[in-house]
Amino acid sequence: LGVYDANKKSGEGKRILDEVACVKDASDRVFKRIQEYNSTRARRKKPQYNPRIIRCGGNHEEGRLKRFINENPRFEGLVTLEQMGFKDHGATYVPFLQPILVNDLCYSHFFYVKDKRYPISTAKMLIQKLHMSATCGHSHIRDFSEAARPDGKRIQGLICGGYHDPENRDADYAGPQGVLTWWSGVVMKYVNESGGTYSPRFIDIEELQKKYA
Repeated sequence: LGVYDANKKSGEGKRILDEVACVKDASDRVFKRIQEYNSTRARRKKPQYNPRIIRCGGNHEEGRLKRFINENPRFEGLVTLEQMGFKDHGATYVPFLQPILVNDLCYSHFFYVKDKRYPISTAKMLIQKLHMSATCGHSHIRDFSEAARPDGKRIQGLICGGYHDPENRDADYAGPQGVLTWWSGVVMKYVNESGGTYSPRFIDIEELQKKYA
């Protein structure tokens, strides 16, 4: 579905349905451990882990899919978000660029400068432009910023990096220097009772691999 290597040597042999199957497989792997854990808990008649799961649509799936169908309408219905598994495992799917508010924290794949539609590229700009706590991804970098409003309420901006295999540097579109700026891992947020702010813990992919691989 990507256009970067369309009609290029790097795109030779690639198939759309293989890409869709890969996305679905990755989604299933993410939630497999939860399913296994809950299965064991159920056999022991103990409480299960059922978190609220929210998935924000991004340009790499929903954005590209919409563009592909718009340019190739004969394929409508052949490739769908449902086939990719974004709505599986009880997840709430939020359409691409539609903000969602959780505990007074705003989330989207990215936020943009309203008059130009360019993605906001720094955490400091997030709080300057949005005037509230907001978290996004998209750029693959990690950036965090905090400020206080005149009423004493703190607001926090976070660009939360990505979740990539650190050994995989196959991202020609970013260039060799661009890839070196990326951060891969997860962010645990310990949200304050009043909402709107949190204490973040950044967990690198290397730490996760050592513990769970």
